[in-house]
Amino acid sequence: MSSPDQKAQHNQNKKNYRSKMTSDQKAKCNEKQKAYRSRQKAISIESAISKFHDMAAEGPVYICFCCDQLWYRQSVLNTEKLKDLNPVIHGYLEKKKTIDNVEWVCKTCHSHLVKNKIPPCAVVNGLVFPQKPSFCI
Repeated sequence: MSSPDQKAQHNQNKKNYRSKMTSDQKAKCNEKQKAYRSRQKAISIESAISKFHDMAAEGPVYICFCCDQLWYRQSVLNTEKLKDLNPVIHGYLEKKKTIDNVEWVCKTCHSHLVKNKIPPCAVVNGLVFPQKPSFCI
């Protein structure tokens, strides 16, 4: 059903069919609809949990070349297109290559770099993570 006329006709047919149903038939139909919605909800929650586990299984191993933070794969972008669009950003980079020997940029830094702005959390702003204390090693 793609056209509005077909949708309207379908809705009218459903109304006509339901108007001819007895109250027992309507109750059974409502129960079936509730059970169906409940199963769909359970399936969608299970699939969402499964999708989350798949995404988080690898862990935050992607290093942003601008802010030097660890990110999950879905939170970073490859820098090749960004470098082609804006050659000025080479001054903001840490030249760190991680997974697959590729430079990655987080989406936060990417949104600033696209606008030719230095990201607030960039290493060139002097924001670095402190060294790990020796007692934690």
